[in-house]
Amino acid sequence: MPASSPLNEFLKWEKEIPHEIFLRQPFNNQWKNWTWATAGIECRKIANALQLIGLPAGSHVAILSKNCAHWIMADIAIMMAGCVSVPIY
Repeated sequence: MPASSPLNEFLKWEKEIPHEIFLRQPFNNQWKNWTWATAGIECRKIANALQLIGLPAGSHVAILSKNCAHWIMADIAIMMAGCVSVPIY
């Protein structure tokens, strides 16, 4: 069986359980939830923005952020855009 990628796994769960909670993040003493479907929408918006600025497939895109839900979504979006994420810790 071929190895699956993080993007393929995300797409699988987005399709199979779209309304289940995928990510949770505290904001101002309240929790914000993203389902697989809502995270997919945000990831596609970010991926679209990367493509609109003309990044060719295989481009390296850095992520500089605290550990948070948006870091995960940015990483997935970069993969959706056909690019390679470069985390800066």
